[in-house]
Amino acid sequence: IGAGEWQQVEMTRVRRGFEFTFFSLREPLNYYVSAAGVRSSLYRINVVDVPNVDHLKLVYQYPAWTHLQPQTQDPGTDISAVTGTQVQLQVSADAPLLAGELVLNGKGTALQVNGDSGRGQIEVAKDGSYFIAARIGNEQVRLTDDYLIKVVPDNKPEVQIVRPGRDWSASSIEEVTAQVKASDDFALESLELRYSINGGGWQRVPLPVNGRESEAQHVFALESLRAGGTRAIAPGDLISYYAVAKDRAQSAQTD
Repeated sequence: IGAGEWQQVEMTRVRRGFEFTFFSLREPLNYYVSAAGVRSSLYRINVVDVPNVDHLKLVYQYPAWTHLQPQTQDPGTDISAVTGTQVQLQVSADAPLLAGELVLNGKGTALQVNGDSGRGQIEVAKDGSYFIAARIGNEQVRLTDDYLIKVVPDNKPEVQIVRPGRDWSASSIEEVTAQVKASDDFALESLELRYSINGGGWQRVPLPVNGRESEAQHVFALESLRAGGTRAIAPGDLISYYAVAKDRAQSAQTD
């Protein structure tokens, strides 16, 4: 070790030969293997300093359908986002990163390195994990802990008719207001009130949406409605109605 005297240790027999592990190396060393009076060539192990990651920042770029603005997580750790989110990683270290790597679910990808800083990107597609590493010789040396990646589900919208909120009886000349309330965890794409007179074809009334929540109303002017498309409605006629809310991929409706 170093310029000191040679030390001799026994190796452990394993399935395919013998082995010995050097622990907690702090300085270079030379070594060789001997058996039955035969000695191997001389080999050397060099000890190198690895950089320490002292800062990790994450910048989230969400899919357009979420209607979310970019967000920054500083300091960065675990990632939690919907599928399709692009997460930019900005890494700072206390020494040049040289061969820095982003290791995502066990697969390493080179960081874009500039001195003691590096950049990488993760597209959220499934649950997993990542960490930052450096390539020292042929070895991958971990520089950070494992951080989790969690996919946030895109839930169905919620919609309800808050007024009248139940079956309703009215005269043929009344105006009946139907008030609809809807919400989504990301963004509503559309909201409709649908109605049918006496079991006929369904009529669609688009209602306004704005972001995650919407509350709108439609007035049934009963005097102007027509049963069968011709005659004015009369006592005994029945109007059925319900509301439908949609997000980018799912829909929900009331009774």
